[in-house]
Amino acid sequence: FNLEWRQIDFKKKVIYITGKAAANTKTGVEAVLPMTERLEKILVEKYNGNAPSDKVFEKFDYKRAFASACAEAGIEDLQFRDFRSSAATRML
Repeated sequence: FNLEWRQIDFKKKVIYITGKAAANTKTGVEAVLPMTERLEKILVEKYNGNAPSDKVFEKFDYKRAFASACAEAGIEDLQFRDFRSSAATRML
């Protein structure tokens, strides 16, 4: 949620994870991430002339939203982190 528009380079199609955005990652290390065409399209649509220091994403309570979705679906004993290995497997 700390990613700012100045960290996105649409010409090079990369995202620079620096400063607070890097500090709040699991490793705390700065990085350069390539953008997929799909992500680029989403970010271009979202950009709308924001100032470089504006945040890309608004903060929201994803834990509460996930818990509500699980309750509505009748799913018990599922945590968001349970999807990590599934996601990694599918990405491979």
